[in-house]
Amino acid sequence: DEEELKKCEKFNFNEKFNFSKIKSHFDDVADPPDQLQTVHKYRNDKHPLTEDEKAEASRDRNRKHARNTRLRKKAYIEELERTVKLLTSERNMASASQNAENLRLNRIQSVRFNVLQMALFYRASGNLNRSDWSSVLEEMFTCILPITPYRSFPSSEIVNGQRMIVGIDSMIADVASLKTMVESIGRNCVSKGRIQMQYYAGPEDVISRGDDMSCRWMIRTENAVARGALCEC
Repeated sequence: DEEELKKCEKFNFNEKFNFSKIKSHFDDVADPPDQLQTVHKYRNDKHPLTEDEKAEASRDRNRKHARNTRLRKKAYIEELERTVKLLTSERNMASASQNAENLRLNRIQSVRFNVLQMALFYRASGNLNRSDWSSVLEEMFTCILPITPYRSFPSSEIVNGQRMIVGIDSMIADVASLKTMVESIGRNCVSKGRIQMQYYAGPEDVISRGDDMSCRWMIRTENAVARGALCEC
């Protein structure tokens, strides 16, 4: 018994069983149980693998590598699909938002053009009715016009070489001045009828930016020659 006890004391489990090497084999192998069964085929230096075992171990590693490659590729494709869906959704939302904004701007442009047409009509017809002008213009709007001869207007309206009309009352005064000038043509002529004016401005002649609108227009007269003018405008 004493001899057996001494033998047991000399027995070194770490030398007989290399647990660290066995653990490293488990770490190198994928988690699925079917591949854990191949661990026993990896031997230490004292017991080298046979050629068949080496070939089988190589096949196992190749299968593991191929499987991991497929998993990485699948995860990569799934991530790409998620990214594409996210970007597509963001693009659609941005496109819808832009379309809505364009529609809103087009509606504003249409309303402003109609207001401009009505204001030019009031101006050409010599309309001095304040309620009519109030329906199309804000109380303190600003209108910038070039300085033209044969017109009566306050010198205070001249700003930087241009006329600046501010407010509805100033616009009505300008319309009255224009009407007086037109009616003065051929005042002593025996021909009957009055001179008619017509403004024309198309959508392509209008530029809007924020609350500002720039417009290029043409003006035509009718019956000016019959009233004594050399030609029609």
